[in-house]
Amino acid sequence: MSRSAKTMFDPFSQVVAVLGTRNVRGTSLEASGEWALTFDGRSRLKFVAVTQGQCWLILSDMEPELLEKGDVVLLSDTRYTVASDPSVEPVDGMELYAGQGQDAVQLGKDCDVAMIGGGSGFADGCAPFVLEALPRFLRIDRASPSAAAISRTLESLQAEVQTADVGSALIAARLAEILVAEAVRTFVAAGPYDSLGWIAALADPRLAKALSLMHHHVTLP
Repeated sequence: MSRSAKTMFDPFSQVVAVLGTRNVRGTSLEASGEWALTFDGRSRLKFVAVTQGQCWLILSDMEPELLEKGDVVLLSDTRYTVASDPSVEPVDGMELYAGQGQDAVQLGKDCDVAMIGGGSGFADGCAPFVLEALPRFLRIDRASPSAAAISRTLESLQAEVQTADVGSALIAARLAEILVAEAVRTFVAAGPYDSLGWIAALADPRLAKALSLMHHHVTLP
């Protein structure tokens, strides 16, 4: 095997292929004034990137997080609220996106804050394998290379969903895989970890090498 082929191979890539990662949806929000939207948790990875202005992210057992342009958050199977201010009473955001093709929402006449979002789902029965190994909330700071990469991917995902051109379904599925990979990269780089899950093991060079050898020789007894 060539040096380049060895470099391109890694166990996580193999796992992602088996999990059947798929695009769930690409959405956008533009808002001004006072507003707050609540969303239910789902068995998928949710990505939100702030592309203009700032807003607050609120989870039940955490202090409100101020998000600014360039920030990206990763959420997995948890209820959350995005708002102009933590004091605003939220309404059900799911209803605003419930209609067929209703992927873009505008609140107010102007655009003080703008966000794009995307989700990655998995084949039936595979979601817990990933979601239980990742934190339910992960903030990717705007100064991080991963934030820029995820924002670009979300923009591409949104474009594919909106145009529905030839090959859009295939491209959207691949973009979903990229989102999952970027999330794992960020999680592994963040360390340390509260538990030793299979994703955290990728951060240990010795364990990662062992996993790679196991995947290279899966037929060995």
